[in-house]
Amino acid sequence: MDHPIPFRPRFGGPIEGHAVNTVKRWYPRLADQMEFEDLLQEAWVVFLRCQARYGGTVDNPRWFMALFSVSLHRRFCTLLSHNPAYISDEDLNEQYEPTTDLDVGYY
Repeated sequence: MDHPIPFRPRFGGPIEGHAVNTVKRWYPRLADQMEFEDLLQEAWVVFLRCQARYGGTVDNPRWFMALFSVSLHRRFCTLLSHNPAYISDEDLNEQYEPTTDLDVGYY
């Protein structure tokens, strides 16, 4: 009997390169919430979840890469939607500064 060699996904190589490129693409939108290394760790966690869930099922590296890519994209979308953009106190103070009688010109 001819048994195919089971596919065991590893983070190194193309998968790691794809993760780094994806993090670089998402980093400007998530920079105020997480550092670059933290986003890489998120990619590692997503990889481990995909490996645990689909490692024995998926026998084609391309299929696993597609699953990992979609899962990583969805994770970053979730991070972006659950942590809205940060507004600093300085921005609020500049925009909503109260107007006084002296500012308007009434004495």
